[in-house]
Amino acid sequence: MATNEFPLPVEVDQSLLELGQRISFGRRLRALKQSDVARQAGVGVSSIVALEQGAPGVAIGTLARVLWALDSLSELDQVATVDASDPLVTSRVDTVPQRIRQKKGLK
Repeated sequence: MATNEFPLPVEVDQSLLELGQRISFGRRLRALKQSDVARQAGVGVSSIVALEQGAPGVAIGTLARVLWALDSLSELDQVATVDASDPLVTSRVDTVPQRIRQKKGLK
């Protein structure tokens, strides 16, 4: 799937830019060079640069490694969380299917 065929929504692009800025700030707050974080995370400096610039092609594993290197991996636990106090969640928790299948005859 070509990335130019399906451009990023503006909100996604903005979120990635802001994430990159926060990662850059956290690194600089700890007085670490990009090369220090890259070495500790086991990735290339170019991956750190891309992540800090909000590049959409950075692998999620790279993001996790960098957060780990910055001692911020626990922040990843907040992504796509479900509010257990939400009545919809509590009423359906036992009935949520393991997978959603396409209905027969539809494509």
